[in-house]
Amino acid sequence: APLNTDAALKFSVLLRVKPEELRPDLADLMNYVRSSGTYDDNFEGGGWRMVSRQQADLLNLFDILPESEKEKLIDRLKGQNELYKEAFQNMLAAQKRLKNQ
Repeated sequence: APLNTDAALKFSVLLRVKPEELRPDLADLMNYVRSSGTYDDNFEGGGWRMVSRQQADLLNLFDILPESEKEKLIDRLKGQNELYKEAFQNMLAAQKRLKNQ
């Protein structure tokens, strides 16, 4: 089934492509929106970031999770990140000790 308009707009934002690249039938509508003076193609502002396909996959999977699972996943990822930071700091400290011996 084709993407509905809302989904096409959301995916186009995530993938940083024009909506009509996903749904060519939206070309007239999007041209109308762009000519209305409210369209902003400045992607440098807050909330805009180029994402890889892997990151887009992760975002799409995250979006389907229940809110409670989203929070658990965020907490788990933050915890893992802290463990990686700590392990990296320990490796740096060990290398420094070896150099000083």
